Amino acid sequence: MNEKDLLKSFLNGFPNSDHPFDRRRFAKYAISCIENNHELDVKALRDSGLTDERIEEYSIAFSWIRDAYDCLLSKNP
Repeated sequence: MNEKDLLKSFLNGFPNSDHPFDRRRFAKYAISCIENNHELDVKALRDSGLTDERIEEYSIAFSWIRDAYDCLLSKNP
């Protein structure tokens, strides 16, 4: 799946949920962004009705995922 499809899948699920399936949808989208050197599509998150607080939580999660991804790929974490 490409990045836009992953974003759509995440947003069409339950983005306000903390259920593992929803977290996994977000993680897949975030990893795709990282692999393509893109940032989160904050406008799409906002347009979907997510609150600024929830968007901030996803921004923090994205940062952690990016750091973990970089560490996993690095030979000298």
